[in-house]
Amino acid sequence: MLKSRRYLIWALLVALMASGCMSLSPLGGSVSSIPALNIQQVAHIGGAAVSIAVRGNYAYLGLSYELLILDITNRVQPRQIATLPIPATDIALINEYAYVVGRDGFHIIDIANPATPRVVGKWQAERTLADIVVVGEFAYIASYNDFYVLAVQTPQAPRLLSRIQVPARLEGLAAAHGYIYATSTEGLHTFDISMPAKPVEVAFVEAEGIPSGSIFVQEYAYFGGEYMLQRIDLSSPLTPTRAPSLPMPGWVSDVVVADDIAYLAAGARGLQIWDIGDARSPTQLGAYDTTGVAMTLAVSEDYVYLVDCDEGLQIFDAVDPTNLQRVGLFATLGVAYAAAANDSFAYVAGGFNGGLHIVDIGEAATRSTVRAHLQSVAVKDVALAGEYLYAIDGGSLKIYDTVHLLAPRQIGAFALDAENALAVDAQFAYLSNNQGDVLVLDVSEPAQVKAVASYKGLGYVNAMAIDNGYIYIAHRDHGLRIFTSAPNGALNQVGQYAVKANVKKVVVKGDYAYLALGSSGLQIVDISNPAQPRWQSNYRTADSAQGIAINGPYAYVAADDAGLQVLDISEPTAPTSMALLPTLGCASDLEMTDRYLYIVDGLGGLLIYVVDETLPNQASITSL
Repeated sequence: MLKSRRYLIWALLVALMASGCMSLSPLGGSVSSIPALNIQQVAHIGGAAVSIAVRGNYAYLGLSYELLILDITNRVQPRQIATLPIPATDIALINEYAYVVGRDGFHIIDIANPATPRVVGKWQAERTLADIVVVGEFAYIASYNDFYVLAVQTPQAPRLLSRIQVPARLEGLAAAHGYIYATSTEGLHTFDISMPAKPVEVAFVEAEGIPSGSIFVQEYAYFGGEYMLQRIDLSSPLTPTRAPSLPMPGWVSDVVVADDIAYLAAGARGLQIWDIGDARSPTQLGAYDTTGVAMTLAVSEDYVYLVDCDEGLQIFDAVDPTNLQRVGLFATLGVAYAAAANDSFAYVAGGFNGGLHIVDIGEAATRSTVRAHLQSVAVKDVALAGEYLYAIDGGSLKIYDTVHLLAPRQIGAFALDAENALAVDAQFAYLSNNQGDVLVLDVSEPAQVKAVASYKGLGYVNAMAIDNGYIYIAHRDHGLRIFTSAPNGALNQVGQYAVKANVKKVVVKGDYAYLALGSSGLQIVDISNPAQPRWQSNYRTADSAQGIAINGPYAYVAADDAGLQVLDISEPTAPTSMALLPTLGCASDLEMTDRYLYIVDGLGGLLIYVVDETLPNQASITSL
């Protein structure tokens, strides 16, 4: 029985949810297609991967907001055959059912036919559920410091039987020897389940260090910690004793032990395999360093299935642990926070480590897949202009030629101090830091980038729009300012517009500027005379307006927890709402190309919508 949760990453995931991104509506819901607007979701690339269960030729991959079912008959090319919009922080497979826990409570899923899974039962919890084991007709679930027991003999109607509070945060659960073993931030708890509905804690052993993530039980209980694999001798279940821990070179988040071989999901150190037959001198047999954070794993039939929260599922042939071979990959995006796209590829910055991923949109976007990881860490922002891709990685601006679509070639770079956002047009790249200081680079010769101007406290280029010779840039203290750009890159202010709210994004079309103002919604400004911009209207969006794109008479708003909101702006003085499409995560930004609309959805990954080509084409603007 595999259980896993790395405390630090789990805390980050929970913190992101607590920040307001808690939409749990089904993807697209009952309005996934809007006939009047001819907009329809056609693809989705998932977010952070957190759990795995494997049986036979099927793998059940849990994401922050989804459960994916993969056919792994061909381990080299895992194939997704089904998906359910169910947060899946842990998964237990018993007979023809999958028992899944996550942010939306507890679900029982009929997987008799894995290609057509059906939710047959649900129990709504007060808080996120983190771990589950199922013994007979009872499910035992961990959530923070709560230990729940549910009756599941009738899958269609699971019932809460009891709730026990533990004076520490629960980490993992395992069942063996007629007991439930639970790790917490304090140590190992043993629960007698001879009366299944009312477990009784009968033993506790204080841990040597802070336990992390999973627990695996044989004659010993094994669980992780910082720089150690902890062991508890269970030969006498009522009097467990702490055995010497095994030193490890990092944080252990999940463990499986078979024939004195320990398989470890080792956080930032990826997959590690150790011979622990001699506990006094464990020996490392093999390792594979993933680019993200290894969360959990499963071992089955000489294969190791490793879940990296930034990269997704990776499959290893472990017949010879000293010669690990990665044979398969089903990639995800981690936490998506920025994207640049055209009608063929999307370049997405995402993951806790800030990787840059290449998403192949595929024919009609229906077969979208993550095809490559262009950079592994620290990408803060990304932009696309013509055939060039620009990425800020904290220490530099890197420029790639995308002629070779799946293997962009770096052709230029420029060392940076603290710039963390960018916008690009044909000749210049504009960068800003957290204080709104702006640096202007001449990128007309990508191999020879030159700094041409810099400005203190000018504005934030992640909200910037460039249109028809004018540059629109906002600052929290100065509102929206309008500039022209000289041939040498110098900016000359021609107009200013006071904005009381924080401007998240500016898009310009024709005579109007559309401002996404966070909790203040959408504002439309008449800029027909750039020297004297005039207010036209405000619209209170369904949630915080984080991003905006314009297509014909419609404005598409990334409305945070509410998802995608579509507004009719044919009359700029009186915008009206046309539709609201919930997303799985937290819609924080969007990009629109000639045909596709891309939604950056945080833990929900990247969503792709197609907009009917019969609608008026998007105006020729750049909004970054």
